[in-house]
Amino acid sequence: MISKEQLVSATNYIRNVDIDVVTGDMGDLDSQKRLKDRISYEVGGSVKVSEGKDIELKERAQKECEALWAERKNYYLDLNNDVGGVDLGLKYYERDFSKYEEELALKLYGLDQYNKIAERRQLVEDICAHKDEPTSFMVREGKKYERYGFDKESVYSAIVDNLGKSDDKKIDIPKPKLKKLSFMDKMKKRLTGKCQVEEDNERIQRQYDEFTGNLQKLFSGVDIGCIGGSVARLGDLEKFKDVGEIRDREAIDLNRRLKEYIEAKRYEAIKRSAVNNFNEQHKDEFAEIKGIRVKRERDAELVKAKRVVAEISNPQFRDVDVAKDDAGKAEVAEKRYLARKILKDRGLLSQPNKPTVKREVSKDMVRQVAQSSRQ
Repeated sequence: MISKEQLVSATNYIRNVDIDVVTGDMGDLDSQKRLKDRISYEVGGSVKVSEGKDIELKERAQKECEALWAERKNYYLDLNNDVGGVDLGLKYYERDFSKYEEELALKLYGLDQYNKIAERRQLVEDICAHKDEPTSFMVREGKKYERYGFDKESVYSAIVDNLGKSDDKKIDIPKPKLKKLSFMDKMKKRLTGKCQVEEDNERIQRQYDEFTGNLQKLFSGVDIGCIGGSVARLGDLEKFKDVGEIRDREAIDLNRRLKEYIEAKRYEAIKRSAVNNFNEQHKDEFAEIKGIRVKRERDAELVKAKRVVAEISNPQFRDVDVAKDDAGKAEVAEKRYLARKILKDRGLLSQPNKPTVKREVSKDMVRQVAQSSRQ
């Protein structure tokens, strides 16, 4: 599996990639050029953000800011919503790309594994061409049969299982079982210089050495767990006879996703700037909306206060709904007091007419006033 250091290195490469397309580590320059051309065609040119795309992203960010503002404004002006301490300015929330970058880094690492296999395509073809050659056979010895040679599938599985394991955890690779020479075989070899059993043993050993040697060369430095397809069985290697095409598809998919990632990062940078600019340009409107909210709240308080005062001023009013406990009475009294205060502060509380006092003037007071006027 990919090491922590390799993952960090691949992730940093993804974050700072500044080339048109990514082909991974390829030794064949002709193949690299062909792959670059195919990637450019499939993903629509470079993975970099074009000038036209940049303009499109800026327009999209502006529209999103306007949509967010319309939603935020409507929410703020709705008196059913609690907006205490709410800042009307738009907020930008940083997007975390770390998981996305790690996935791309793993795909880049896997692409390099495919490149290694692609460079060893001839080995794959040789192994597949001879994979069905008999290397295991039964021999009758006395009354029973013994199996000699080796089973390719078992040897292959052991080699694959050992990939990436430390030396202390590796399992033993099965060795070929060779037939022992009988007394007659030894005598025949002494007399003729030839022995069929020995020749069979040598053939089996050559097959074993060639098979294991080719597998070691094929998988040397390759992380099988990251190349996308299972190679758990010998027959799975057949798919890698066309590993160049598999590698190309992986490269195209990586670049397509890389382009999406780069555009997403560019959009986030544009959006951050768009939010800041929008907030700066709409400061006056923010203040205006706050004023509208305050006026609506005051108007709502006024309507409510008038309703309370009118209710308790009605001659038909009865306190049938007032709670009988002290807490309930205090709450109702406070509401009525606040309602009167609101109307009074705004000069809208009607004052009761003062009672007139009738005064009667005595006859003596009339005579005194008359005499004073004649003097």
